[in-house]
Amino acid sequence: MEEAPGCIAAVEEAVKPAVVAAAGLAGYAALHDGLYSTAVVSATAAAVVLAREGAFERAVEYVRRAAEAAYEAAREVFEKARITLQRLYELFVEAVARALDYIKAHWLIIAAAGLIAWAFAQQLDFTLWQDHVAKFAPLIAGVPAFKEVRTVLSDSAPELLKAAEEALKYRSEDAVERLLKRPERPRGGARSRGPT
Repeated sequence: MEEAPGCIAAVEEAVKPAVVAAAGLAGYAALHDGLYSTAVVSATAAAVVLAREGAFERAVEYVRRAAEAAYEAAREVFEKARITLQRLYELFVEAVARALDYIKAHWLIIAAAGLIAWAFAQQLDFTLWQDHVAKFAPLIAGVPAFKEVRTVLSDSAPELLKAAEEALKYRSEDAVERLLKRPERPRGGARSRGPT
């Protein structure tokens, strides 16, 4: 049950830009109220629970109910933003699939293939597989977890490392200029002779 609001929030985030652009903040408020209606929340929660238990066909039926209830609750907003019911099916299937582990998400996507486009189902399955592999890559490769990672720059050029971290963190022009600026003094064993 605790995953249902997260699933609905993922759908909301996916459609928010189009809704705000087409219908403004009033449209977004209507969208929010429609997505968090009792029918949508209960259908989404049922879909997650059923998928966790392995009842994928029934879970897909509840995903369909959730998407249709959301669409009916904010039909005018969705039509104005040109978001189809088919797109809502896809977003709800993706949100519920992301709440599951990869194996159950794979079977949910296969069960939902009649509800969503096959090309979308394949892309979603591949994306979730990549996320799963990336999450468990150290275990799959047998790489031990390191307590601390030290870069080569931390010993040899700490000021350059600090400038690079600052440029990455703040993404400001000043930080990038400090990173790319020439050092005032020569590095290493070579000495500058200056003008002769």
